[in-house]
Amino acid sequence: MNRGLILLVIGALPLFGLSLLGTNVLEYRNATDGYSFFENRADLFIEHNEISAGLRLEIAQPSRYSYFTESQSEYQGVSHKWISYANDVLDVRAGTFYETFGRGLVLDLFEDRRLVVDHRLEGARLAFSRDYIDAKGIYGKAEWDEGVTVQGGEITAHPPVVDLGATWLDYQGEMAGHTNAYSLYADIPTDWVNVYGEYAEKHIVGDGTDGTALYASADFTLGNYTFMAEYKDYESFYLRSQTLFYNNPPSCMREPSYTLQSRHVHNQQLSREQGFMVTHWGYYPLGLELEASFAQAKNPDFDDNNTYTEIYADIYRDFDSWANHLVYQYQDDGFYGDVINTFILNGYVYITEDKSLSWDLEYQTMDTESWDDPLNSFLAGAEAEIIDGVALGFEVAQIEEIDLIEGEVKSETSPWTYASIKLIENHSISIGAGKRAGGFTCAGGVCREEAPFEGFELSITSTF
Repeated sequence: MNRGLILLVIGALPLFGLSLLGTNVLEYRNATDGYSFFENRADLFIEHNEISAGLRLEIAQPSRYSYFTESQSEYQGVSHKWISYANDVLDVRAGTFYETFGRGLVLDLFEDRRLVVDHRLEGARLAFSRDYIDAKGIYGKAEWDEGVTVQGGEITAHPPVVDLGATWLDYQGEMAGHTNAYSLYADIPTDWVNVYGEYAEKHIVGDGTDGTALYASADFTLGNYTFMAEYKDYESFYLRSQTLFYNNPPSCMREPSYTLQSRHVHNQQLSREQGFMVTHWGYYPLGLELEASFAQAKNPDFDDNNTYTEIYADIYRDFDSWANHLVYQYQDDGFYGDVINTFILNGYVYITEDKSLSWDLEYQTMDTESWDDPLNSFLAGAEAEIIDGVALGFEVAQIEEIDLIEGEVKSETSPWTYASIKLIENHSISIGAGKRAGGFTCAGGVCREEAPFEGFELSITSTF
């Protein structure tokens, strides 16, 4: 089919009551130091009443590097395709799909481009919903895990006051073996307090170690103040492995929001870990907004020296024409013997109605058992919106790290300049050049390590 015929078919879709939506994302990196990649993803979506369908055309020449996928693999073709029918009672989908059961203890299949994770299934999903009961079942193949067969289901009853649910999962493959898991959960939602608890077990068919998982949370609001507490206890609960995973239990840790924070994160160990987190959000006098949290995690089979402790506080104030975050984070990693303090000043000011200036100032000091003197790092960045739709930015980071081979501390300076352009509706361009320090990108308790690189980056996003 030639290009003209394709455009003719797309243009005729409204005549048949069909609507077409789409997104195209192009990402390119030319690295003089590090790895290069070129990726383009075009997602097309067609809808007519209760029926919808979609596909993704994907090109990777080569792909970005990821620990979760093949290193810089090459691909060209249709990677996602699906069709679905949905009404108030039924939701049926065939083809590519994602799914989460409960809070992810047993199943959490998702896509996150920041993490370079695409844990999808190719198969079928059926969901049923009525006033007092919801149920869903899945069956599919995980092509990213050598075609492992995955099947499972979830049912939730809604009697008065409490929601009661049960989940079940079974996967098997030549390399993955045969494993099944289930969970039971209860959720009590009210206007001022919410309580949730879920218990799960994993059973390996044949040789292997069974496991258990427990997660509980509670939050309540009193006027302008909200409090939340979470608890976890996981033992031998990797469903598959640390990188090829089908589940993603809550980490009870706050995800990093800033660059230097992302250089030191806690890597959740589902093999054995207990932990908790207490968080508070509040509106205080003088227009102050506060977010504060305290979290700990440890392997209870070891002594207390392996405890990881994290304290976080963010004070925010909006002064109408300008605003600022004042952030402090304390980390004590008993396993590695590191104590880290991070200080951040992040904000913006409106100069005129269509011009603004934002800033990001970060400083971090780390005391480690492997070195006598503390390691110091800083980052300074600023972004100016010079006209409506055009922003220019610059940041420079200086990172101190221990070179264990040469037995000395090395300091690396990484300048980066970029431009963000959105002059045409539904189209945006981002261009950057320079050097970037490595770190971690985290979302939903999953982290991906990003290696440092020097070079040029281009990103173009279009929607239609």
